[in-house]
Amino acid sequence: MLYGISSNTWLKTVILYTLEEHTDFISSRDLALTIDECSQSTIKKLCRELQEDIDTAYPNDLMTLIIDQRNGMKLIHKPYVNFQNLLAMIFSKEIAYELLQQLLLHRTILTADFCDTYFVSESQLRRKIETMNDSLAKHDITISLSKNITLLGEEHRLRAFFSSFLFSIHRQFSHIAWIESKDDYRQTAEIVAQALSLKTDSQTSEILAIACFITMDAIEKHWTLFFNEKEQKLLDSLVWPTCPSELSDWRKDDWQFLVLMIYTSDIIDLHLQMNLQELEKLTSLGDAAIWIDLFEQEFLPLTDIQEEIVYKKFVKQVLAYSFFKSDEVFLTNFSEKDVGDLKKDYPVFFYKYDELWLRFLQEASEPAVYTYFQTKSLMLCFYLVPKEIYFPQIKLFMRSDLDFLNTKHLEFRVNTRFCDKYALKFVADIHQADIILSTVSFEGMDRYLSTFNNLVPIILINSKLSENDFSKIETELVRITQNSLDNI
Repeated sequence: MLYGISSNTWLKTVILYTLEEHTDFISSRDLALTIDECSQSTIKKLCRELQEDIDTAYPNDLMTLIIDQRNGMKLIHKPYVNFQNLLAMIFSKEIAYELLQQLLLHRTILTADFCDTYFVSESQLRRKIETMNDSLAKHDITISLSKNITLLGEEHRLRAFFSSFLFSIHRQFSHIAWIESKDDYRQTAEIVAQALSLKTDSQTSEILAIACFITMDAIEKHWTLFFNEKEQKLLDSLVWPTCPSELSDWRKDDWQFLVLMIYTSDIIDLHLQMNLQELEKLTSLGDAAIWIDLFEQEFLPLTDIQEEIVYKKFVKQVLAYSFFKSDEVFLTNFSEKDVGDLKKDYPVFFYKYDELWLRFLQEASEPAVYTYFQTKSLMLCFYLVPKEIYFPQIKLFMRSDLDFLNTKHLEFRVNTRFCDKYALKFVADIHQADIILSTVSFEGMDRYLSTFNNLVPIILINSKLSENDFSKIETELVRITQNSLDNI
């Protein structure tokens, strides 16, 4: 249970996104089989709870979960409505969230008061904290329990964790109901944006306001930052923008650390000047050259601009690891299932990427630094690799008894149907084809059947392509792709 959030709450998010993928009703049995993490009875129970949650979060029928005994479940919502408010409400009801919120505001609280307020026994609370500490350990943060509940960890790690935690749960500052005097933090966010020359929109302002709230609350309570010698040298290797005069009560460390959080988040486009030679002495930044070399071996050469992009991502990664040890899985909500789905869609790409990542961890000077970089590394490859490289390249020949334009229309339909998974090319020479599509009956294909001796699949299709035709084509595309991977 990540950060002590119950498994049922995580399952609710999975159920929501699964329902979102279905435009029609889905039975509880099929839902349980699709999710493959819980029983049908649990699915029914959680769906009823979700129905109540949705009715509370969206009282004006902006979103509705229909539960029908005969047909199953169906989620309906307006096109401009997403799950943001709903998920924030669901997560906020968790005892782990309540505890983290109190520790964010106070750092230490009386155990008896918390138990009385949230109707939890000390033994239950102890078990919950043990679970939470398992997740918090990677951030070098611990919760202790005795007469007081106390949050232990370096102040900069606490600020970074709470900023990412609140953003992950709420996404927008305005949705955090328990924060008072919101306009003060919004005003500070505007001052920060102007000082950093940021192009602000509503979402940027919301993200900045969360970081400003975390910083201003800490300053008001006199929680000071302390950096060890290596961390201070890292900060000194960066060229910092001038702190605005309106923030005269901020210490230099408060300002620099806020800017660092914004920069490493990689959500807001902020440029910082830095001494790369000094950074390379202090960190594993040199590993970027290893990643680039492996990328070019597996995929293709990078341009100077692309290499610069990679270096910037590595700078942000090593700085984030050095100061925050942020959890990108929690921040991006990118699960193992998501990776598994992508592997099915892009097998050639993942074969190459898995080789890259395995060799990178073997050759990197500090592999531990990249514990939370694997997803970003994957997304970086998706960004850099052109479509024609990560799609399987398969040649087709169309044997048609239709006129030219109708034949080209069939080729167009096949291409567009599979364009998100394959780089298909229709060739004029039948001997170059990996697959032969034919609107001509097999009786009229005798010469071709004998010529290819069944080495090249010949698929008989209708002049008006049907779903059955597409299914037959996809079966062969999958088979050819798998054979190609087996022979690499």
